[in-house]
Amino acid sequence: MPASQGELDFLPVENGGLYSENFLEGRLPQWSEYRDCDCSKLMDEVKSLWEREGPSLPKANEAQVEEHFVQPILDLLGHAWTPQAGYSTPTGRSVPDYALFLSDEARLAAAQLGKGSLDRFRDAVALAEAKEFERPFNTRRGGALNEDPHAQILRYLNETRLGWGILTNGRSWRLYSYERATQGHYYGVDLVALLERGDPGEFRRFAVLFARSALDPDERGLCLLDRMLQEAERSAVAVGDALERQVFEAVPLLAMGLLGEEAHSEESLAMAFENSLVFLYRMLFCLHAEARGLLPVDNPHYEPQSLLQVRRDVVVVPGDAPEGEQREVPHA
Repeated sequence: MPASQGELDFLPVENGGLYSENFLEGRLPQWSEYRDCDCSKLMDEVKSLWEREGPSLPKANEAQVEEHFVQPILDLLGHAWTPQAGYSTPTGRSVPDYALFLSDEARLAAAQLGKGSLDRFRDAVALAEAKEFERPFNTRRGGALNEDPHAQILRYLNETRLGWGILTNGRSWRLYSYERATQGHYYGVDLVALLERGDPGEFRRFAVLFARSALDPDERGLCLLDRMLQEAERSAVAVGDALERQVFEAVPLLAMGLLGEEAHSEESLAMAFENSLVFLYRMLFCLHAEARGLLPVDNPHYEPQSLLQVRRDVVVVPGDAPEGEQREVPHA
């Protein structure tokens, strides 16, 4: 069954379009913040926490999941946090579960500001919202606003204008950007699946993206997550420009392949050109949909036939490189 927007379907990663697969797989591993991150101790600590608390979480209420699982993970990730960080808006009162700060000093200073005021978020760097264990993110449960958790955290980001937000139900952890709030983009991880699979590569991505250090601004005021978003956007533009050139270069080759040994009449050339464009546009549509998480690239029934898998297959051509080496093929 394909993973829905709100459920990871027990797959380790769900890319909701925040970062492109090209950036996550090709560019991010080259960054020193990612490459030099030793997450083995953190993985062991989170796994120990899961082994201790996991059996009781399915029957726990939201507050118990937060106290026994979510808050300890926020601590392990280095966050300083204030719970039930409420504030008033023209339409009512909002209460995100956590305001996240870079230090306890910043957290304590914010606590001295006006109660119920957005001023208390002035020095916060992110917010977090927690739900009971495995609660779906796209299911409404009534209430005054009648919104699902996905819509709820997007609303919090728009009201506070904080740069980043985390949504979790204990198992699933999502990262949201204020800049992408209107599109509803996110990056999601099934933390429990990562722990049970013991996948250090994907856990490293969780450790880097969800840690306090990812929110620490540089001299320009940009944190790691900000810089990743900028680089991913620049990479997408560059890839788009290169792809546009490659599309026009590919049309004659495709047309020749479609013609085969058929006579090159005006009619056959026009038909080959038209069908080449149809093929290319459909392929580009699928590439875009897979990169944005609109097609279930992690589903075992779809993934072997996906264009993502085709790209992986052509990275190494058997017999074309010495043993132990790979011939890299440019990414489209």
